[in-house]
This record gives sequence, C-alpha cells and structure tokens, in this order.
Amino acid sequence: MDSELYRSFLNERSFFILSFFICGSIFGSFLNCLSMRIVNKEDFLRSRSHCDVCGHGLQVLDLIPILSYIVLKGRCRYCRHRLPPTYPLSEAVLGVVFVLTYLHYGKIKTDLFFDLNLFCIVYGLSLIDLRSYIIPDLFILAGILNWLLRSLFTGLSLTRLLSASFLSLMIYALSLFLDRATGKENLGGGDIKLIFLAGLHTGLIKGVLLLLFSSLFGLTGIGIGKNKKIPFGPYIGFALFLVMNYGDVFLKVLEIPSIG
Repeated sequence: MDSELYRSFLNERSFFILSFFICGSIFGSFLNCLSMRIVNKEDFLRSRSHCDVCGHGLQVLDLIPILSYIVLKGRCRYCRHRLPPTYPLSEAVLGVVFVLTYLHYGKIKTDLFFDLNLFCIVYGLSLIDLRSYIIPDLFILAGILNWLLRSLFTGLSLTRLLSASFLSLMIYALSLFLDRATGKENLGGGDIKLIFLAGLHTGLIKGVLLLLFSSLFGLTGIGIGKNKKIPFGPYIGFALFLVMNYGDVFLKVLEIPSIG
C-alpha cells in the first residue's frame, strides 16, 4: 500500500514539474517576444509574431517553445535564416524558474503564484534591460501591484514598506558616492526602483542578502565584460530568485534570524 502511495506521489509530482516547466517556457517565449517589441518600439498588442529577418508571419507550429527551435534546426521555416539561441534559452530559463519555485513550496498555494508572477515581471524587465539598458516603470508598477494584491491575503506590512525604502535609499546613496568617485553613472534610476520592488517582497534581512548577491554577480559581470557597461537589472533579478527561494537556507547557514 505504501509503495502504491509513493508511486502515486511521484506521478503527481512529475506531472506538476512537467506542467510548470511547460507553463514557464510559454511565458518565457512571450516575455522574450514582448521585450524585443518594446525595445524596437513595435506594437505588441495588435501585431502578429513574425520573423525579424523576412517579416513572414509565424504559424502555431513555429511558436512551440523550445521544440519549434529544435525541429526547425534553429532556422526560420520561411527564409532559412539562422535564429539566435537566445530564443530557446530564454524559454528554458523561465521554465526552470517555474519548476524550482514549485519545488520550493512543494505544493500548490497562493504564495506560489504570486512568486511566479513576480519572477515573470522581473524576467521581462531583465530582458529589456539586457537589450536597452532601460528598466521600464510599467514593470516596476506591475511588481508593486503584485505585492499589493498579495497583501490582500497576508495583510499590508508597513515593515516591508519601510525595509524596501531603506534598501533603495541605501543603494541610492552608494550610487551617488560611486558616481562621484568614478566620474560616471554606475546605477540607473531603474535599478534603484527594482531594489525597492525587491525589498517589498523580501523584507530587510533578505533584502541585504539580495544586495550582497546582486553586487557580487554585478562585479563578476564587470570583470567578464572588461569594464564595459553592463545592465544591472538581470543580476538583481537572479539574486531575487535565489533569496526568495533559498534565502532561509542561506540565513540558517549564516545563523542570522529571518525578520522583516
């Protein structure tokens, strides 16, 4: 009997893992397309998906996340132009994010969907930041709205609001200092707003952990890029994902209580 329950549990778990990966890859495909249209100033509400080279409209079979790229061998079906591997990569990344977030909770619950919604928002603005070095305010507002809607279930936390304000002010002060010391802009206003958004969802202690991680990732990116300008949004986004899902583990290792 126990073995049957265990097999049933594995089958249910496998079903949800596959389902969340598929959903994540679909959202990843959508957000990748959305980010390109925003950067290129295209109408993303009414225009159909099309090949960026030949302009031919894409059919349903051309738009299946990951699989279409593999079946078509990374080329446009119509003009045979090679497609960048960032297409399937962006789809797979968000698919993995969805799966790991589901595994973090281990079951279907309201917080899971608010986290996934937040990650989609941050992923979308990260893709835009990668392509244009701009973080649109609309995405920040969407993330704040996500927090407000979540507060309807958990209660509005003044502590979270104060923590987010403190974190963003701290990073703003650091940015001003670095700007004067280096004679160039180091962090944009969008990065500071993103820190505020992240702080609303993490609280103070995990927010400090997020600043540490994102700074380390950013410095690594600067080192790899050989001092070229880098978008900081994706590093904050990756740090937010780690802190939201594994922050308690890091804090337990460091023997720091999770508060705020």
